[in-house]
Amino acid sequence: MAQPFLDALQATGAHPALAGHAETYAWMIGSWTGEVTDFPDEINVLRGPVEMHASWVLQGRAIQDVWIAPAGSAPGQIQAERYGTTLRIFDTAHAQWDVRWFNPVSGAQVSLSGQRVGDQLVQLGMINGRLVRWVFSEITSRQFLWQGFVLGEDGQTWRLQTQFRFERSSSQD
Repeated sequence: MAQPFLDALQATGAHPALAGHAETYAWMIGSWTGEVTDFPDEINVLRGPVEMHASWVLQGRAIQDVWIAPAGSAPGQIQAERYGTTLRIFDTAHAQWDVRWFNPVSGAQVSLSGQRVGDQLVQLGMINGRLVRWVFSEITSRQFLWQGFVLGEDGQTWRLQTQFRFERSSSQD
């Protein structure tokens, strides 16, 4: 029953209408494994395994991913369980990516806008009335770093809340 749905959802590549904008997130297509590190406060550090899978969807007009932490049944201690999905759709009118993250485990839903800033991808949004900055950096064909920051009460200082360090899954070699 699921196969017709999955066949209709998944696309083999980017839609031509995206042109060069497709490259902004195209590098993430595939499967990734790594480690998540949470920084719940100034003292504690929590770590655990993570996996992520991404694909072109909706006739290649969007990229969807699934983030899973902790991954499988691997041990680890993290601040919050994540089993969610992100949908990224390019907004031609504003020349940026609209990014929506959903985590049904926690009930979190976050809307962000994403664009290239130098060699990084920066996504900005709001969570509970506070500005957040989610940054992809150190991007290569084999690895990347994702960091989530929240703007401090002073309105100037960014505090690192969590980071994910990924390597491309060995099954894709």
